[in-house]
Amino acid sequence: MLGIYQQLIPFDLTYDSAILPKIKSKVIKILTYYSVKFSDDFTGLIAPFFGLVNDQVSAGKFRAVKSNDRLIQNVVAYYKSLLAVNDVRQKLAKNLAPLFEYLLLPNIELCTEDLETYEFEPETFVKEDLEETDQESRRRNCMQLVCSLVKAFPDESMSVLN
Repeated sequence: MLGIYQQLIPFDLTYDSAILPKIKSKVIKILTYYSVKFSDDFTGLIAPFFGLVNDQVSAGKFRAVKSNDRLIQNVVAYYKSLLAVNDVRQKLAKNLAPLFEYLLLPNIELCTEDLETYEFEPETFVKEDLEETDQESRRRNCMQLVCSLVKAFPDESMSVLN
C-alpha cells in the first residue's frame, strides 16, 4: 500500500482534475496519521515520504485555490506533525525558503473567493477573522504553521522572511 502512496504523491495530470487533489489530500492525511500514531513502525519511511511531499511543495504543486483547501490543510498538518522528528527537522530547517515561497505565503494571501466574501459579506468576513471561527481555513492553518516554524527555527525563518 505504501508503494501506491509513493506513486500518488508526485502523480500529475496534464489537465485540471477535481479528484486528484482529493486523493493526494487523503494520502497525506494517512501519512500524518502514520507519522504520529505509528511513529515507531513508520520511522524508516518518514524521511522518504517527507522528501516526496517536500519536492511537491518546492515545485509549487499545491496551488492556492479554493479547490485545494483540504489538500493544503492536510499538507500543513503533515508539516506540523513532522516538526517533532529530528531527521526531518534538520531537512526542514535547510529548506524553509521553498516552503514559505510556494506553500505558506501564497496560501495566506487573500484569494478571489476571500475577496468576494469580503465584498459581498464584509461583516461575515471580518467576524470570522476576528473571532477566529475560520479555524479550518487554508489561511488560518498556514498562519499557525508559520508561527510554529518561527518558534522552531527563529533565525532561519527570519532570514527567509526578510
